[in-house]
Amino acid sequence: MKAVRIEGYMGNAQFNIPDGKTLDLNGNSIVRPDGGSGSGFKFSNGVTATITNGYVINEGDMTAIDIEYGATATFENVIFMGHGDDAIRVRASGSGGKATAIFKNCTFKNAGVVVKGMNGASNVDIQFIDCTFTGTYLMYDEAGNVLTDPYGYRHYTNKLVDAESSYLYGNLSFDGCTFNYDAHEANYERSAIALYGCYQDDYPGKILNVTLKDVTIITKNAKPVSVDSRYASGLNIVETGTNSY
Repeated sequence: MKAVRIEGYMGNAQFNIPDGKTLDLNGNSIVRPDGGSGSGFKFSNGVTATITNGYVINEGDMTAIDIEYGATATFENVIFMGHGDDAIRVRASGSGGKATAIFKNCTFKNAGVVVKGMNGASNVDIQFIDCTFTGTYLMYDEAGNVLTDPYGYRHYTNKLVDAESSYLYGNLSFDGCTFNYDAHEANYERSAIALYGCYQDDYPGKILNVTLKDVTIITKNAKPVSVDSRYASGLNIVETGTNSY
């Protein structure tokens, strides 16, 4: 397996994928090195692009994949390997257009997905189809040592999918997905999937529609799906098929 490392000047690790590109990794990997301040592999506003058949490896807990407002990103048969939260980031914006992300047949190993909204009610269309999510609150190397960053701070996986933003509306769907999250070492209960709804006092009628179809969620010391009651009026959850929590 060959690896392409995303390196940058003065620690700014970032590569901007061109519009219209389909990148077939052919079993190879994209590596986001630990440290630096860049956004890793970035889908900028207006870009429509696809990555297939390979690995995205995040050596630290910075962002490895950044999908910006106005972009459309598709991933198929990709294995994401990370060191905790926010390995994949989707950034919608009320002033910058809808963020669209489609994941088909993908695997997420301690590679958390975070969905953010900003600048007002922010439109998203995010689909996970036949994906597998696995994670542990703390991570260890093969010798049993707790994994840390270069400064000695521990890596954590607090959530597998984090949509805790009161600005989000549109669609978030999970179809045929499996989650396995072990947070038994956490000091309080965590969440596999964490949801807000769009804040209705400021953005009436803007609703985040979440679909769970044929989903299996196995957890230890974690809620399968958590909803913040402060924003629940802006959230619509639909369950279809056979779901197991």
